[in-house]
Amino acid sequence: MQYSCCNFARQQGFGMRFCIRNEQGSYVIAKTAWQKGPPNPEEAEAWSLLHALSWLKDRNFQNMDFLLDCKSVVDGLSKTRKGVSDIQNLLNKCIDALRYFPSSKVSLVRPQANHICSYSYKNITVQC
Repeated sequence: MQYSCCNFARQQGFGMRFCIRNEQGSYVIAKTAWQKGPPNPEEAEAWSLLHALSWLKDRNFQNMDFLLDCKSVVDGLSKTRKGVSDIQNLLNKCIDALRYFPSSKVSLVRPQANHICSYSYKNITVQC
């Protein structure tokens, strides 16, 4: 599963895009979502992953490989840490959610390797 997110400063929120491909690289299913609130980019990435994990679990997907382009989020998923920051709480929730996907792996992809996403939300077209 590959996902991306884009911050919208004027709209005080961020958009998310998730896409699932099969072993041949063909699209299986995709989804877009919107979250209110002005998080920093790292928090937006963690929120997007948490939303994607919940969405996949609700649809009984398993054995997923997750491709992320945010190194700090990938590094933060390596183990549960104690902390009171928003990002640490989000990462710990992602770690808990990843337990539903025991044979899956999380990998870092270079942002340049991530496909350009284009989607619309409330008449706003975004490319990130």
